[in-house]
Amino acid sequence: METRLKKARVSAGFSQAHVSKEARLSDLGYRNYETGKRLPRVDTAIIIAKALGTTVEAIWGQGRG
Repeated sequence: METRLKKARVSAGFSQAHVSKEARLSDLGYRNYETGKRLPRVDTAIIIAKALGTTVEAIWGQGRG
């Protein structure tokens, strides 16, 4: 299953390494968010969304994904 986070990253044309660096996360930490193994804290979710040029609601909000 592809998460909305992965879809947002791919749509933006970024690698996982790029987003993790921009968000100041470890590669593994970011990968765990992207695969749905973990949910980020609110402050981390905001930083990730900004790095992707989108919103927290677009990535983790309710609704179609």
